[in-house]
Amino acid sequence: PTANAMVKNEQANGNAWFVATIHEAQSPDEELSQTAVIDTKNTAVIDKSNFTLSQTNLSTNGTITLNSYQPNKLVYTSTNTGNGLAIFSEIYYAKGWIATIDGKEAPIIRANYVLRALEIPAGKHTIEFMFKPKVYQFTNPVMAAASLVIVLLLLGTLWVELGFIKKNS
Repeated sequence: PTANAMVKNEQANGNAWFVATIHEAQSPDEELSQTAVIDTKNTAVIDKSNFTLSQTNLSTNGTITLNSYQPNKLVYTSTNTGNGLAIFSEIYYAKGWIATIDGKEAPIIRANYVLRALEIPAGKHTIEFMFKPKVYQFTNPVMAAASLVIVLLLLGTLWVELGFIKKNS
């Protein structure tokens, strides 16, 4: 092959996919060891000690498409004939990420030790992952107010120094 030739990785799972089978692990260590021996395109390992699933009869007759990718917001559309478990090629991080399905918050599950998973009901849905840590919801208005005070002090200082206010000397 030439230096610029692309080689397709047939083992890659893509941005998101539905799995047919769930292996339940009893601990994170067991979850990691089971992940090493499964077919990740069809099977997911879930740590039963930390996460629960409402469905075990899963449909894989569907698709998930990544529509929009930004560092703090991902938007997917899914279509599935039955309830399914979708695995996303995104690192699971419990703090700050919120998932919604058609605008309704949904619990994010850790699958295969490091990836995100969602239980997705049958039908066509819009799925969003948004990074909104609670600390930012408090600190952003505080930072905006502090920035405004600093700008006002700077403008006041310039106003005085440029002689727009007469000094009593």
